[in-house]
Amino acid sequence: MFLTHTVLIEAVWVLTASYGLDRDTIGKVLHELTNNSFFILEKAQMISKALQDYQHGFDFSDMVIGYCGISKGCNTTYTFDKKASRHSLFTLLLK
Repeated sequence: MFLTHTVLIEAVWVLTASYGLDRDTIGKVLHELTNNSFFILEKAQMISKALQDYQHGFDFSDMVIGYCGISKGCNTTYTFDKKASRHSLFTLLLK
């Protein structure tokens, strides 16, 4: 089964908003999905990096966006998000 990074972003959102799961539990779910040979992941290395950052407190979708930019040769991703801008992938637009 093929899983796009958009599906994984949506899964995190649904597990948080609809099921009230905490970050640790969601991290475990994502880890199980990404390490299950039944699933073929779009940009598996990128998802793995985003998951590591998610487990260190960053937003999963922000990290996927940042790593998408890196995979296309961008040096940074500009953002209005102060929390995301604490990661080296991002540059804050307004201070």
